[in-house]
Amino acid sequence: MNPPYNNVFRKVESAFATYLTATLTAPQLDGATIHLGRSNDTITVPHIYCHFRVEKENERRTGNFDGEAEIGVKSHAADETTLEGSERFGAVLDAIMVDTLEDSLMSAQSGLTVFGIGEILPESEIDGNCFVERVRIKMMVCGSAL
Repeated sequence: MNPPYNNVFRKVESAFATYLTATLTAPQLDGATIHLGRSNDTITVPHIYCHFRVEKENERRTGNFDGEAEIGVKSHAADETTLEGSERFGAVLDAIMVDTLEDSLMSAQSGLTVFGIGEILPESEIDGNCFVERVRIKMMVCGSAL
């Protein structure tokens, strides 16, 4: 079988970015822009980033990958309060914690199959002078529509 890899990284990141852009309202974004984890965009703070990394191929040469998406909200401490950044992250987390996330991601990105969503792990940290709140999402995907 020819592996249906088809840049699974970009497809998962694009699916999350498209889904969040369609789901979050302007007041929820509150000036934040949404970017792919692998992007040449000029990124300003505040922003939301969508990143995907493969942990392993589920079955050899199938193109089915176990991986982890990371959706983060980065806010500059001097420009915002912790509460403002947390409200933005809360809206992102609410968008992700839905029963239809798999279908929503596949609708947002052609040529992507999401077999399942596993653990969803919210975290936060201070990165220099920025607040970073993120959610890590375990998932199994394929870079082709099956």
